[in-house]
Amino acid sequence: MGILKIGVVGCGRIGKLHINNLINSVPGVQVVAAADPMLDKSGAREWLAERKITNVSTDFMDVINNPEVDVVFVCSSTDTHCDVSRAAVQAGKHVFCEKPIDYDIDKIKKLLALVEEKGVKFQV
Repeated sequence: MGILKIGVVGCGRIGKLHINNLINSVPGVQVVAAADPMLDKSGAREWLAERKITNVSTDFMDVINNPEVDVVFVCSSTDTHCDVSRAAVQAGKHVFCEKPIDYDIDKIKKLLALVEEKGVKFQV
């Protein structure tokens, strides 16, 4: 197996933590894309560029639709976790989702049924 290519949605505190851990501590992976709606207002664009991540966007769908991305790390605000995860799973991407997935059990059950249907890996 080659390098596992990661796209990160959410470049705030926890997203940056995961990106640094992926870059510095996880062999066989490469962060190839990132998205955050506050990219330019938060300084995240520059922070990502310092780490040689230049495929960036304010629209999370750019990460999900990127054919290079194998796995989507969902590190956005909690209220977006389920919707971003659902979009990634629907696109056939594996997902690592920060906790909680959602506060609505029915939404979680529907997402997990989609994970099963699509046959992707889903980790929280």
